[in-house]
Amino acid sequence: MAAHFNVEFKSEKTIVERKVVENLGAAANELQDKMVEWIREQMVYGYPKEVYDTGRTFDSIKANVKRDSQNTYTVQGGAGTDYAVFVHNGTRKMRARPFIRDALQNNINNIRDIVESHAKDGMD
Repeated sequence: MAAHFNVEFKSEKTIVERKVVENLGAAANELQDKMVEWIREQMVYGYPKEVYDTGRTFDSIKANVKRDSQNTYTVQGGAGTDYAVFVHNGTRKMRARPFIRDALQNNINNIRDIVESHAKDGMD
């Protein structure tokens, strides 16, 4: 009788998928806090004239994580004052200071790093 052996392969797909989703949730939570910080920094330091008059728009900057599906997250946010859109987009009489767009564009590498770092967490 010849010697023989069996090699069994079992998919760890659900364990890996669960970990990836968990990691993406952690990334979204970190981004939620960072985005508020970056937008506020942009308002104060990003333009020759800061986007900070009474502080109402600054204080109204909020972000939250929305879980769209079992494995999809969205970080939503913005400014909560009625006039923030006019400051952001400008008017006929006032040039635009797109503090939200600029803050996110200026931090695109930081966003990528946060997501990448969390995606790799525990996958060694």
